[in-house]
Amino acid sequence: MDSMDILILFLKATAVDDMTKLIEKGLTSMSDEMHKLVMVVTSSSPNLESLDSLPNELKDMGLKTMQVVRVSMYFGNNPTQLRIWKGLDGSFKPEFVKAILQEDK
Repeated sequence: MDSMDILILFLKATAVDDMTKLIEKGLTSMSDEMHKLVMVVTSSSPNLESLDSLPNELKDMGLKTMQVVRVSMYFGNNPTQLRIWKGLDGSFKPEFVKAILQEDK
């Protein structure tokens, strides 16, 4: 193997190393962007734990089984409304439920 062959091997190895670094950088960037996307989707989606406690909260308010089902389905289909519900003072919640049930008729 002469010095030209060694130089060619060196250049090939360097090119492969450069391509590997470039690919790693691209994958890291894509991973960062995917993480950001997951954070956006997660923050705009309803919290499933909020839905878990909802039926008991509605039962404690004195709602009948079908009313609990209807209101729970409403919040499942309207995650923005669930966020509003979670932020309401307890004294407003019965009127909120009444409006949902009237709208559902």
